[in-house]
Amino acid sequence: MKWMEWVAMLVFLTSLGALHTQASAQTSGSSGSGVSGQPPKAAASAPPNIAFHYGVNPPLASLRLFDVVVVDPDHRADPHRHRAESQQRSELYAYVSIGEVVRSRAYFAAMPPDMLRGRNIAWDSELIDQRHPQWARLFVDVIVAPLVERGFRGLFLDNLDAYLADTDAQQRKAQEEGMVAALGALVARYPQLRLIGNRGFEILPRTHQWFQAIAAESLFGRWNPRLRLYETVPDNDREWLLAQFAAVRAFGLPVIAIDYADPRDREAMRNLARRIAALDIVPWVTDGALSMVGIGSLEVMPRRVLVVHDGSTDGEADSSPAQRMIVMPIQYLGYRVDLLDIRLERLPEGVLSDRYAGVVSWLESSSSGDNASWNEFATRLLDQRIPLAMFNTPGFPIAGRLATRMGFRSLEHRLVSPISITSQDPMMGFEWEPRPVRQSLLALQAPAGSRSLLRLRDARGQEIDGAAITPWGGFAFRPFTLEDLGGDNRTRWVIQPIDFVREALRLPPMPVPDPTTETGRRLLMIHIDGDGFPSRAEVPGAPFASEVMLREFIAKYPVPHTVSVIEGEVSPQGLFPALAPALEAIARQIFALPHVELATHSRSHPFRWRAIVEGKKDRDYSLRLPGYDFDLVSEIVGSAAYIDRRLAPPGKKTTVFLWTGDCVPPPSALRTAWEGGLLNMNGGDTIATRSNPTLSLVAPMSIRKEGWLQIYAPNQNENVYTNLWTGPFFGFEQVIETFQITEEPRRLKPINIYYHTYAASKGASIAALRRVYEWALAQPVHPVYASEYIRKVLDFEDMAIGREIAGAGRWRIAGSGQLRNLRLPSGLGARIDLAASESVLGWVAGPGGDYVHLGGSVAWLSLGPTTRPRASGRVEVVSANGRLDSLPAQGNALRLRFTAAVAGDLLLAHDERCVVTVNSRQINGKALDSSGNALNSRGYVAQYPIALAAARNGAVVSVRC
Repeated sequence: MKWMEWVAMLVFLTSLGALHTQASAQTSGSSGSGVSGQPPKAAASAPPNIAFHYGVNPPLASLRLFDVVVVDPDHRADPHRHRAESQQRSELYAYVSIGEVVRSRAYFAAMPPDMLRGRNIAWDSELIDQRHPQWARLFVDVIVAPLVERGFRGLFLDNLDAYLADTDAQQRKAQEEGMVAALGALVARYPQLRLIGNRGFEILPRTHQWFQAIAAESLFGRWNPRLRLYETVPDNDREWLLAQFAAVRAFGLPVIAIDYADPRDREAMRNLARRIAALDIVPWVTDGALSMVGIGSLEVMPRRVLVVHDGSTDGEADSSPAQRMIVMPIQYLGYRVDLLDIRLERLPEGVLSDRYAGVVSWLESSSSGDNASWNEFATRLLDQRIPLAMFNTPGFPIAGRLATRMGFRSLEHRLVSPISITSQDPMMGFEWEPRPVRQSLLALQAPAGSRSLLRLRDARGQEIDGAAITPWGGFAFRPFTLEDLGGDNRTRWVIQPIDFVREALRLPPMPVPDPTTETGRRLLMIHIDGDGFPSRAEVPGAPFASEVMLREFIAKYPVPHTVSVIEGEVSPQGLFPALAPALEAIARQIFALPHVELATHSRSHPFRWRAIVEGKKDRDYSLRLPGYDFDLVSEIVGSAAYIDRRLAPPGKKTTVFLWTGDCVPPPSALRTAWEGGLLNMNGGDTIATRSNPTLSLVAPMSIRKEGWLQIYAPNQNENVYTNLWTGPFFGFEQVIETFQITEEPRRLKPINIYYHTYAASKGASIAALRRVYEWALAQPVHPVYASEYIRKVLDFEDMAIGREIAGAGRWRIAGSGQLRNLRLPSGLGARIDLAASESVLGWVAGPGGDYVHLGGSVAWLSLGPTTRPRASGRVEVVSANGRLDSLPAQGNALRLRFTAAVAGDLLLAHDERCVVTVNSRQINGKALDSSGNALNSRGYVAQYPIALAAARNGAVVSVRC
């Protein structure tokens, strides 16, 4: 058979095969060979919300905001994992070039030399001869089949127009026929595989039915790989491409424009995406290598802030001033912190604008930056227009080249006392008034165009700035950051750190993931370290402290408790083998309670984690257990296995490891816990009280060490409030002050009742603990287990938030489904439009903003004017003490699943005529006074009870209006 006749026959047969297979799939439900669970493609598709990232480590947690993410399959992104982590809401498509090949591709070696017909010098690639008799088979079997086996359900087919390089019309026609044949063979083998093409306009009349959408590069902005420049597309080229897009639309296909812009100019990228979207074209604006998170229909909000510091005196990141002081304010604003020790770690390279919302430097030494390329890095920040907020000292000479470029102006003469304050922004004097001490001051003036936060004048009339918001960010230099009052934990903020970071980094108003709250109520978490389980209580009969704890607290207050034991204290192989039978029996009683979650507090209770991990045995760094040599796996995973084997009731397993002693585990210990399947928590030291009311004593929620996350306890235990258990033993009641300080004027922490078993050993401490329980349970709280809180913090770290580029009122939120609360700062200046939102159940006013309740892992949040009236017949969740999951509506009924470990309490705002059922049984709510601020003046609000058994099993609540 002649070559052209063979091609024509192949095209005809593959087209018939594709149509036959598609028809069979539609009638029989078959999903096609190798690809399962996908519905047949429609002739016309909705515009995909799409992203492209060909980088080595695509940030898939952020990219799951998009329906489709095109990745380079050689970079080993896992489509199965991405699909699961996105709750089936996002798909990875593999990039595949059908017209060209680069030599680095694994399949290049399988291509015979005569299959290649020339080079594309601009992209350093080889043109593929579409006429080759083996090409269609090789394309399907060698290139695509392995991708399908890996789990890809879609492909982005690039270079569909590569054959147009032929100047000979007959040769070009033959290449075109070969490409159509290869596509036909692909569709015949995998009819359910979703395809997006790059250009290929000439063959679209014969292939359009196989595609989900068509993309093309360079509508307004293009990348010149030879000159390595970003260029504007000529008008003639743009008009031609718009005409091609119109032809694509005639086939019922959406169109995508991939444009290129300088990643250093984020605003220009944003404007370009808006310009494309205004033409009803799906935009993607990115860098020339497609190696960053660009801007498409959505702009992914960078939710990371890099904090550069110069370490601590003891070498532990936990005790560095940067970790203790500035990380919490950044996290409160909704950002994950990457902590980098400039003395030990390399500063990041490449484009940073898609990764970091800004950079904070917290340097203690004025020379810290000299040895770690700080000057070069700060210069790159200026080049890329990434905001920089500097605390304490700049880390470079104030008369040097960098300082000059930043606009700092030095004085001609030395400062002369006395020095007075001439102007002071309300941001200054937050917890302590600024004190201008000449010896501590940097004699410089803020750059032109700055807003001075603190201006001072010396005896000569020379003026300097101690803090300012500058064109490139902001600074607050010593002594106008923190004031050390002497003694332990006696530090006060001079500058308001939250407001300063927000303004200096130009952080945009956005919904903030907030793990302090769920369904409108502050979280309540109770967790107990096992220390003192064998201790005798100083009460009649001298029972074990663990017995008193069980009787007086765990059993008496049936709310979620996370309870741990130390294996070396209770097991027969531990310190008290004679007491082991009795102690293990008590532990079994506790763990059998339905509201108790199992945790381990280690095997030998290390007191100094790094010392003992490093093998130091010259001091008592842990309990001296008979015949036991310290081992990380035995200490962490082994202690959990002991509990599961000997103490856990059927159906329960140990889920949490609670750090012991100094609660400063090295990265190897964190890795052991995570790889052993255990969540982890403890450490942090949040101990602000009325006598010491400072944000400097409110710890962050977590710390990351070599990539491994340690979750801090939200509050500290009675040991701190009783002066290391030396008295007064009623001191733990002071934790109520901490709860109050971390609630107003901002909710910084959940309520966390955290204590040791030995707190139940003394009358005074028992009385104090009882008061703490009673106070906490009198608040409107949402009780959770420690594992739930930990998972919320994990979700906080990776939650993706994006805003629609075409309008400022719509936000896309995608997480794991554990964190269901967003805080809307007052800066957003809008109210929730529930009718235009998806998986948003309601909201309630709270400290620091409005708290929004999400009904699932993925949501659309629409914000409208503050004057928008509540829609008639609309049902809103005001608050609840349990989790609410959105369920598919039945008719016009709102349906929710309510799950809690306590009897349910659900407040709904709706019209009085609405009918509420719980598990199909109608219940009557208690109408509440709607005039109070707590109910947001929502009209009719009613409180609905849900029985404990129903709440534990997940009651279905239906509201029909």
